[in-house]
Amino acid sequence: MGRLVYRLDNPAYTIYHRAALGGLASTVRAWSKEGDGEELADKGIHGQYDEMSVTLEWGDAMEGTEALRQVLQASFRVTENKLIDLPGHGIPSNRHAERVAVHNAILGTFLQHHTTRSVNKDIAFINIANADQEDRPPILISYKPVNNFAHQSAKGMELLDKKGGSLPKTAKIPQYVVPGAMSGSVSLEAPGDEAFLLLYLIVGCPLYLVRSDSWKEKVQFGILVPDVSNLKQFVRRVHRDHDQATMIERSDLFGYDNRIVGGAEEAAVHFLVGRTVGDRIDKDFMGVRGFQTVAMGKVAWDGNQNNRSSMRAIRLHYDEIDIYRAAAGSRLNEKRKIPLKTGDTFVKPATRFPALIAANLAADRHWCDGLKEWIGEQSEFRQLKYMREGLVRMKNAIRNEQDKAIVEAFHEGLRRMYGQKGDRARKEGTSFARLTEVELERIRNTILRMKTMESLFGWFVQFCSTGSGGKGIAAFGKHRELLLSFFNEPRNHARLQNLCLFAMLSYEGADKNELPEAQNSIGGVR
Repeated sequence: MGRLVYRLDNPAYTIYHRAALGGLASTVRAWSKEGDGEELADKGIHGQYDEMSVTLEWGDAMEGTEALRQVLQASFRVTENKLIDLPGHGIPSNRHAERVAVHNAILGTFLQHHTTRSVNKDIAFINIANADQEDRPPILISYKPVNNFAHQSAKGMELLDKKGGSLPKTAKIPQYVVPGAMSGSVSLEAPGDEAFLLLYLIVGCPLYLVRSDSWKEKVQFGILVPDVSNLKQFVRRVHRDHDQATMIERSDLFGYDNRIVGGAEEAAVHFLVGRTVGDRIDKDFMGVRGFQTVAMGKVAWDGNQNNRSSMRAIRLHYDEIDIYRAAAGSRLNEKRKIPLKTGDTFVKPATRFPALIAANLAADRHWCDGLKEWIGEQSEFRQLKYMREGLVRMKNAIRNEQDKAIVEAFHEGLRRMYGQKGDRARKEGTSFARLTEVELERIRNTILRMKTMESLFGWFVQFCSTGSGGKGIAAFGKHRELLLSFFNEPRNHARLQNLCLFAMLSYEGADKNELPEAQNSIGGVR
């Protein structure tokens, strides 16, 4: 009898080996759900896994290399529509929209070189529109139909070529096995059993399409490499074992749109938030210690293919992850669908906010760092004002007490400003909307112009106090110590600018008893 045994606690394994082992365990689980396990069992091939290991076994009637060829055929497939089908991904057969997103991501990362896959010359299209919305026009996404691909035969690895049925002592590791790996003048190599395991890295890694509107970003794809710590938990929650009652089953997690992100870091945070509830993000629940994001796209030194442009370690918990959760659950996370002349559709995030928050969390920066650079343009600022509901959700999700105090104080100043403009509009018979629009633009420009903490602090206090009639600022009195320590730190200058701008965008408005004549003129937002 032949046998391969892989263990998570192998000291020689890297995060890539552990991710591949998660992919192999997910594939073994998929066999039992889709009937492939019975077909393999009829041939004397069996697979099983537990929390820490995966075992593949085959009888003496079949040579080892032939048994492993059969395993590869059951692991890496192509659908009738010529889409790549990895059973271990756990994508149901009727989810064509998600499958085409993964297919396109695979062709842009693992299988981007033409020698790694056989594709049809003609481009195909799939309609990703919701089947329940038959009255709407189709939303077509293009893809290259694939006839076969390298993983199905371990192409170019010299892995299953040896006569006698055993794996070679060493085998080659082509770029399609570990995307972005550069072999240089000498080919990458690994022991034969490790090389076979690494074929399943493509299964263990969730894949995303990156659509960034930042001029600095040329990333097109995001790969999440999970640091797997428990195979059963990983299979159950990361690769969606639908037989488990504990799995969060939400249809909005599994469409084409949910494979579209604004950055590689957002792919990881989006993945974590989508598969957990509240604070239940820990290795015991997820079966992973964390993730490594691999961003791939065009780089200056190679215009022919996508390369690794950045890598980032992602933890399972961030103090302000609920702010991202709030943004992701609102219109701020909507996807724009732009029809192209070719008949294809380009799908991109409606705003940069979720990606901005995720990138800041991953880099241990303040959650709204970079906001002032983004909304320095008036058009961007105005666009966000129409998504106030999501911004209010974000405000309510803030945990940092200093941040909450700054926003509260600024909102107190805005409340007085709106009251003054409302009084003026009633007395003069002028447009309340116009008065407030001009004033908000003046405030925005003032915040952006302040170059030092001292000048910004002075303006901030004056703004919050204006119209108070000599009364104290309630937020200042309630949060005196928090605010004093904040304002005494010059490094908080940019943070204060960003928080003031965010406070402008997330202001809910005056109480319903105030400014009754002006209520409609500011969009009814309260």
